[in-house]
Amino acid sequence: MRIGAKADLLHCLELNLPDNRNASAVDAIVLDGAAIVQMLNPGTSKTFQEYATTVFASYINSQLQKTNRIDLVWDVYLPSSLKRTARDKRGKGTRKRVGSSTMSQRTGEISFV
Repeated sequence: MRIGAKADLLHCLELNLPDNRNASAVDAIVLDGAAIVQMLNPGTSKTFQEYATTVFASYINSQLQKTNRIDLVWDVYLPSSLKRTARDKRGKGTRKRVGSSTMSQRTGEISFV
């Protein structure tokens, strides 16, 4: 058995990567809107409007550099769907309507509830 670190393998693996410089552009990218909201850090944004224009829209625009079309998908809970049933069993919890000027009451940062 050989002793070493996983990082030692990185150099060997990089030699086998395909050259992406000649990769063809994709026709469309499908993105999960809720996942993107959770993924992106709000940074210094104080309101939802600031987050939407400086963080979220910037990310979407960066994705447009790779394609001509982006489909942004959001969850929909139809009354007769399995998702709706699971959500109802989980409970509703506290809801907060987020408007363009919504700020968190605790920290002054944006809140995604």
